[in-house]
Amino acid sequence: MRRLFRLYGAGPLHLLCVIACVVVSGYVVTRIHAEGGWVRIAAWFALAVIVHDLIVWPLYALADRSALRIARRHPKRFLTVPWINHVRVPAIISGVLLGISFPLIFQLSSRYYAATTGMSESPYLGRWLLVTGILFAVSAAVYALRLARAHRRGAHAEPATDGGSASRSVGKHSAAELPTPAHAAPPTRAVDPGAAATSGDFPTPAAPTTNARPARTRK
Repeated sequence: MRRLFRLYGAGPLHLLCVIACVVVSGYVVTRIHAEGGWVRIAAWFALAVIVHDLIVWPLYALADRSALRIARRHPKRFLTVPWINHVRVPAIISGVLLGISFPLIFQLSSRYYAATTGMSESPYLGRWLLVTGILFAVSAAVYALRLARAHRRGAHAEPATDGGSASRSVGKHSAAELPTPAHAAPPTRAVDPGAAATSGDFPTPAAPTTNARPARTRK
């Protein structure tokens, strides 16, 4: 297992998934070769690479960075639960569906599609919009649930913090209002180093006690 991680860089499950993807892709290639649509597939891939990498990717990267800057620049205007992923996930899924099915959504191959399947491409735009709306609605519902949980946790945390601050006070008086005990040390007085020392600056020696027993002498 360690040798597999060292050579491949991942576990056996990842390797099996990659092999399955290669097998499915090979099957799709054989079907395309049987239909004779190599030119259209190559043109579709070239157009997708050019349009995505040079036009679409900079646009949605700029939109994502702008949203992050707004959230970081004005953190008090937004709620405590992060919202950016609840916009990213449905937008990415909707964009992938649009990239895969844009010829059907925008009815770019209506003649070929109608001749092959006998159906129309008109429902695809409405279905894509419906799926996009459902994705954003589900994401908003999940975000609302996360907000409700955050508010509940904050409501449960407030009594605990109030109890902790109340335990530091005695009755209705705070620690500053309580009287100073008799055995407490007197407040210190600031002494000017340039001033001459007086007798009041030195402590008075304690008087000897009269109850002390005299020391016993040995006979």
